[in-house]
Amino acid sequence: MLEEIHELSKLVFKHEYNGEDTLFEEGQKCDGLYILVSGELDIYLKGTNYRFSKPLRMRTGGAIFGEISFFFDTTRTATAVSSRYCKIFFLQKENKRLFKRICPRIVKRLYMQIYTYKDEALEAKKKILRTSVAYFANAEEKAIIELALQMETRYL
Repeated sequence: MLEEIHELSKLVFKHEYNGEDTLFEEGQKCDGLYILVSGELDIYLKGTNYRFSKPLRMRTGGAIFGEISFFFDTTRTATAVSSRYCKIFFLQKENKRLFKRICPRIVKRLYMQIYTYKDEALEAKKKILRTSVAYFANAEEKAIIELALQMETRYL
């Protein structure tokens, strides 16, 4: 894994953010994958005023985020806001294929993480797929999740 991290370091760009800077917003086109080196940030669902609502997830140093839209070629599924000063490594989307090739264990861990997420929108999309399309009624959970992540929320 250390070798993979070394190779990954050759592909990323360093960015710094102050407190309450928005890194990306839900619905935006994906530009890449983020790795939090130090600091804190919060992840919010669309429709919430991040100044007054509780974050969906709070990430601390070492966390990787933006992975859903990065791997599944969707728009951003949440909004990321720095809670305080942050250092971030950024992997451009153009390097996704290379990242998958040189860091297979990291990629596998990220996919496993995605498949464990539980959120209301994802659960609703999975239910629609399983109940509305007979073909998907007995499909593998992994396939249903991948399809659900591709669905636009506005159609729910």
